Amino acid sequence: MRYDELGFFASSSGQPPFETLRDWNLWQIGELQARLGELRKKRPGERIFIDGPARLFRGYRGRPLQQLRFGSFALYPERAVFYPLRGGEIAFDIGETSAINVVSGERLEMYVEGTLFRVTFRSPRVSAYKWMLAMNVLRGLKPEDISFQA
Repeated sequence: MRYDELGFFASSSGQPPFETLRDWNLWQIGELQARLGELRKKRPGERIFIDGPARLFRGYRGRPLQQLRFGSFALYPERAVFYPLRGGEIAFDIGETSAINVVSGERLEMYVEGTLFRVTFRSPRVSAYKWMLAMNVLRGLKPEDISFQA
């Protein structure tokens, strides 16, 4: 499989399963919707995944971001929880989050009641995009509303 200069997939061994990155991404989001839906039914309230080490920052309007905690970030069907190494956990109700997106390909950002929160992960293997997709799916957004426009 290769990605050609016009933005399409090409394969020397038959028809590729997707024509473009957007097609592949829409399929991926649809699969995530189905799997998260199943998890919600089969294991309500259980943790979906956890990643760390991570840093949590908070900002408001034009003020610089301030680091709040260092620890791990976990996703549950109704909430995301930051578990710091020191201090109490910080929970974010999925329904109260908005404008969840990825900045610079590696930073997860979300707004909660007008306050910006940023989560950065130490390992480059942790996908902020995975977090964005999962949180937006749990918020009830449709694949075409979540997908990047390629």
